[in-house]
Amino acid sequence: MGYNVEHAIVVTSWDKKLLAKAHKKANAIFPHVSEPVDHVSNGGASFLVPPDGSKEGWYESNDGNKRRAQFVEWLNKQRYDDGSTSLRWIEVLYADDEHRAEICSHDGDPSRHE
Repeated sequence: MGYNVEHAIVVTSWDKKLLAKAHKKANAIFPHVSEPVDHVSNGGASFLVPPDGSKEGWYESNDGNKRRAQFVEWLNKQRYDDGSTSLRWIEVLYADDEHRAEICSHDGDPSRHE
């Protein structure tokens, strides 16, 4: 028996060509990815990698963890030489049975840079 917890990734960029590349990569890794949604102003867009919906410890959850780690690794490899990036992203944990909500990783986390 597992417990409930959700993980999701939101990716944003003003660079629509780079965002399209990230979206294509996400679609190659995950079974479900939202379409990019244009921002109201300044020309950017965002897309969502939704939770897998599985309870922690179940196969689907473990598989989702591996897929998210693979995508985060890819996102980090898109950085410029100075470590900055035009792909802004956050991986979050929420809806946890233990009432946790956490940022798991994000584009500004220097410990996750390759």
